Amino acid sequence: MTNLAAGISPTPLSHAEVLEAGQAAGPRISSLLADIAKQV
Repeated sequence: MTNLAAGISPTPLSHAEVLEAGQAAGPRISSLLADIAKQV
């Protein structure tokens, strides 16, 4: 997973911020992948 907006801010993202964003997106990504798997 990548963040195309990373690097737009003049302040670099910290590792903690990246982990937090990944954890926040986890349920959405999991649901999306489950829906795709059902269609395969």
